[in-house]
Amino acid sequence: MFRWMVTGFILFGWSFVSTATPVDSLQLLLDQAIREHDWDKQTDLAFQLGKLHLDQKQYEKAADFFTHMRLSAQSQKKRAKEIEALYYLGKAYRRAENYNLAIAKLEALIELTAHTGSPFLDKAYFELSKSYQAIGDFENAYKNQLKCLELREEKQDSSGQMRCYYQLGTIFYYQDNFDLALQYYENTKDLAEKIHDKKYLYNSLGALGSTYQSMGDLQKSLSYSKKALALATEMNYPTGLAYTYANLGEYYFGLMRFDSAETCIRQSLRLSETIRDNSLKAAVLRILGKIHLQTGNPKAGLACLDSSLFLAKKYDYTSRILEVYLDMADAYEATNHPEMCGQYLKSYIRLKDSIVNESLAQELGKIQTKYEVLKREKEIAVKDSKIEQLYRKVLIGSVAFLLLLLVVIGISYRRQSKINRLLESKTREIEEQNKKLARSNAELQQFAYIASHDLKEPLRNIGSFASLIRRRYADQMNEECLEFFSYIQNGVARMYQLLNDVLSFSRLDYEDHQTQLVNPKEIIEETIFKLSTQIQDKNAVILVGSMPEIHANPVHLGQLFQNLISNGLKFSNGKSPEIKVFCRKTPDNQYVFSVQDNGIGIHMKYKDKIFEMFQRLEKQNGQEGTGVGLAICKKIVDQYGGKIWVRSKPQQGATFFFAFPAHPN
Repeated sequence: MFRWMVTGFILFGWSFVSTATPVDSLQLLLDQAIREHDWDKQTDLAFQLGKLHLDQKQYEKAADFFTHMRLSAQSQKKRAKEIEALYYLGKAYRRAENYNLAIAKLEALIELTAHTGSPFLDKAYFELSKSYQAIGDFENAYKNQLKCLELREEKQDSSGQMRCYYQLGTIFYYQDNFDLALQYYENTKDLAEKIHDKKYLYNSLGALGSTYQSMGDLQKSLSYSKKALALATEMNYPTGLAYTYANLGEYYFGLMRFDSAETCIRQSLRLSETIRDNSLKAAVLRILGKIHLQTGNPKAGLACLDSSLFLAKKYDYTSRILEVYLDMADAYEATNHPEMCGQYLKSYIRLKDSIVNESLAQELGKIQTKYEVLKREKEIAVKDSKIEQLYRKVLIGSVAFLLLLLVVIGISYRRQSKINRLLESKTREIEEQNKKLARSNAELQQFAYIASHDLKEPLRNIGSFASLIRRRYADQMNEECLEFFSYIQNGVARMYQLLNDVLSFSRLDYEDHQTQLVNPKEIIEETIFKLSTQIQDKNAVILVGSMPEIHANPVHLGQLFQNLISNGLKFSNGKSPEIKVFCRKTPDNQYVFSVQDNGIGIHMKYKDKIFEMFQRLEKQNGQEGTGVGLAICKKIVDQYGGKIWVRSKPQQGATFFFAFPAHPN
């Protein structure tokens, strides 16, 4: 209310004192409030004066008034006003390029509001991130920008999220992580188009042009830069025009069209002085210096680079300093001054290592991952909350309905209640039994894994010592004794293979089941290579038809083909094995693979039994399996939501089929 009274008084005074400015009038009122020790008026007037100077880009004066506002608010113990003053102080100092003071004020604000919250908290994180970015502290810039984004996502502030995306893109751009930079700039552009924010639409177009320029994609760079220039011209946006001309200048420089490049750069330089953007001025002076060097004017080129470096160092533009160091090194190398070249190159390497290093990149990656996890957890919490609310509504409606039934048909209700209680009791019993069954299955699988693993060691010892005894005392043994040792070694080998199969079966419950796009033909070729010894020994022929790429885990697919092909080799009935592997797509969008052999075959009465654990048919031709391989195949196929089956006749070979969905879960 007081602010409007003051504004009305000022407007009334202006009608009589035409020479007075808003600043002068407010200053007179502030001086009067100071003389009267009216802290409330001082707080309000200092804020208005600070805002006016901030809008007029008189940042140091603005900071003085916001400091006055803070002191007045502290004297009245008005925490909200003090927080507001700290935010605008940080903003004024950042724009005045006094980043250390900006960081100090904004961190003081965050400390004051860390537990209580404030409408200025997300803005403080945003300004703090930009301050850290300006001094080259990208890790802190990234952390604070993510905190800002998190708060704005909670508030569903689309405009604020758009600004955060743009700043995150800029942070990754200066870390040379152009892929992530493009991702965030695209997000900015999408939101800007959605909420019709022309300024940030321009910003995102210009940033995309710069990023593609850095990636060497000049066509895309030019396309985005032209769109940005058209939009900035339509908006009559001097800052946008200045940056777009700079981008176009770099583009033409890359094409060695130096006249066009210089025209654009000089336009950008003129505009940068008009809008008082020292960072841009440093950048365009650097490009102008490079143009002079390329057009045979090294003196003018080095002078421009010196001016650019002076500005960058004066205002602590770390990224700009880095660019100029490298250009100075190139310039002195081209003009045969190796010592100066080496000096600037060393400075570039030292500064580059402090900005872009592996540990920082890893840290940013960890922060990004943590942010994504927290974001996902919050989304889940919101969904759970909605489900809980829906459950409560359903519960309330159900109770009302039951009460109505109680009034209308009381006896029937009591009977139904009794039935419901019985059903609930039975449901709990079933759930408890299911839990016990799940625990038993898990314990059994764990036992199978541990038992198989622990049994390997003594089995390995038995086999090793049996082999050792046989080699060392072979000349002292008779033929029967040697035969007994052969039984021991063969038994150890079979037992070892059985344990390996049991381990493979149990691991399927714990392995990573993530899928990827794989070529089954390549996996079959790997399997054939692994089985090459058996294939050569048996003079086998393996034919493989054309195969589509599918989504599957390559390890699982390899286990499937190895078990089925090795069975075809093993149970060959004394003939040279012929194995054919084909694939076809069914109308219901499934891939059906077939593995056909010409071996001993099986009776179809065993078509289900053979896929169970430890189920082996009668031993034929000295061939005996472990009874686990086909169980592994079935378990893998089941995990993909598919099915496996066999068609066969005794002594006429067997064909094993397994079907995979084209897009498995």
